[in-house]
Amino acid sequence: MKTRTTFVLLVAGLLILLANHQAARAEEPPLLDRALFFDDPEISGGQLSPDGQFLSFMRPHKGTRNIWVKPLDASFDKALPVTDRTDRPILGYFWSRDGRYILFVMDKDGDENFNIHALDPREAGESIIPEARNITDLEGVRAQIYHIARYDHDLMFVGLNERDPSWHDLYSLRISTGELSLLRENTRRYIRWIFDRNDRLRLASRSREDGANELWRMDGDDDETLIYEWSMLETAYPSGFLPGNDAFYMVTNKGAYRDKSKLYVMDINTLEKTFVEKDPENRVDFGGVWQSDNTGKIIATIYVDDKTRMYFKDEEVERHYRHILSELGEDMDISFISGTTDERLFMVSACSDTQPSSFYIYDMNDMTLR
Repeated sequence: MKTRTTFVLLVAGLLILLANHQAARAEEPPLLDRALFFDDPEISGGQLSPDGQFLSFMRPHKGTRNIWVKPLDASFDKALPVTDRTDRPILGYFWSRDGRYILFVMDKDGDENFNIHALDPREAGESIIPEARNITDLEGVRAQIYHIARYDHDLMFVGLNERDPSWHDLYSLRISTGELSLLRENTRRYIRWIFDRNDRLRLASRSREDGANELWRMDGDDDETLIYEWSMLETAYPSGFLPGNDAFYMVTNKGAYRDKSKLYVMDINTLEKTFVEKDPENRVDFGGVWQSDNTGKIIATIYVDDKTRMYFKDEEVERHYRHILSELGEDMDISFISGTTDERLFMVSACSDTQPSSFYIYDMNDMTLR
């Protein structure tokens, strides 16, 4: 009798568990389609052309992510594709400084040997796709972009690993012709070449075999000087030259193991390092410097916390920022992500912890947001 009672109770317990499970399943929300997370967005990567006449963006074309362009004031149904890649999606792109070309990188069949391609978007038309010229057309060679010249708008500085697959030699590259000129052979494990605001090669960062890192000053054709070192457990990197090109911003936490990184200015000649700023709330690493591309002056410093914080050094730009917040909501994260050469028009991104990103064009002259 005891065994029978135990069996009945066990069955009853199982039935109760099954009923509770079915009730819980009935209350579960439906599964979300994985395409919502992993499919190509309808529109992404928006940028203003340097003269402000055009808006470019990425959108699927023939089932693959490609680059599109439209006049700034035209509707999106007037946009035209300027690439028609079907082998692989385009990951990103940028405008040349004069707005004559759109450039992007593409590898072949996923081999990660990225080449640089250039096209003239003004050649686009109904059923006409501009020719995308491969301007680093070298088999089995990966190109890296280091600097887009400020004064000669047809000039870029790139790295190519043709001579040694492990390290990139430094070249100048003509966008219009694809002409390459070797500037420096990389025999010292340099991983980055850094130019000043006058397009002169001034610095290079180096990776040592023991995992430590070094920053070198490029003094001449073959004259190089070690100016800074940091261990594999520390962080350091240059972050743009000051007006005059005699000093550069340096972000580092050297000497403070696991402490937060801070912003300094380093004199490139005397190597004197001057503290500038750290997180006023002492919560996060130094995030970034927003410099005017025209003047080189700091517009704001940025810290990426649970919400991005911006500390403005330019009162006029801060006034525009506060105006945008008043229009879109004080709880929004505002980012200036693309601007015209004259720094009049900016593409602005706005999002929050409950709102996905929306994008606007902001006019600094009349303070309009659309």
